[in-house]
Amino acid sequence: MLDLINEGGPFFMGLLSIIGAGMIALAIFNTYSIFKTSESQKANTKIVQVREIGLLALVMGVLGTTVNLLGAFQAIEAAGDVSMSLLAGGLKYSTYTIIYGMIIYILSLLISIGLRWRVSKISA
Repeated sequence: MLDLINEGGPFFMGLLSIIGAGMIALAIFNTYSIFKTSESQKANTKIVQVREIGLLALVMGVLGTTVNLLGAFQAIEAAGDVSMSLLAGGLKYSTYTIIYGMIIYILSLLISIGLRWRVSKISA
């Protein structure tokens, strides 16, 4: 796992890890808060917060991929003639950040869906 973080770029992958950990911590805190109170309006706001942090991770993943691609294209421009295998390897590494951001976003969506389902059970 640490190899993937290093290969994807420690700055963006580390930032995504912090965002993901924050999203999970907020989800746990909000889950406790939702079960403690029965106000559905506050519960919906807390659920949206979790989803928005996941969306932040997705956008940061896209930004990381774009920055990594820009660096790869600058290296190709400087080197001149580059083999296809080297190009494919660079493109592969540049996609790690967006994949990691998507995983965090999907996790936030699943948590949001689960919390909404639970709030609808409590309200009914």
